[in-house]
Amino acid sequence: MNRKKYEHHFTEFAEKYWPNETADDPQFYTWFIAQAIAESALKPSAVSLVGACGIMQIMPATWRDIRMYLPHLPKDIFDVRANIEAGIWYDRYCWDRFPQIENPLERLLFALAGYNCGPSRVRKLITASGAKTYAEIEPRLPRETQTYIKRILKFRDSLLT
Repeated sequence: MNRKKYEHHFTEFAEKYWPNETADDPQFYTWFIAQAIAESALKPSAVSLVGACGIMQIMPATWRDIRMYLPHLPKDIFDVRANIEAGIWYDRYCWDRFPQIENPLERLLFALAGYNCGPSRVRKLITASGAKTYAEIEPRLPRETQTYIKRILKFRDSLLT
């Protein structure tokens, strides 16, 4: 796993789609590297058992949807640069689904959970529970999503040390 090989893509697209966050935290892009490690161990040719593809493990139907918003992306879901851009853009899309969460870190965790199990599923859980923190909603999330978030947090910590 060679994070340096792709780091410039993560930096570029974090700055493009998360300009305020990257201005406040120059290491913000490491959230997305940690996510990609959790998703694919940074393997551009990875395909999950359910068919998610590439370094950011994007489902083909989601890829088609993202390409409607980002028509400059190639059709090739395995294009590393495009896959990273689409994944970081989709993280932002998920973030935008949770304006009621005021704390930026909590909102990011909700967005990452939404990336994994679907933003509408997370929104329904927030509405049903009134949760304002990730800890409040975590037990209601699928076990896979709980593990996914724990892995991202662990990988990000290791990237910062």
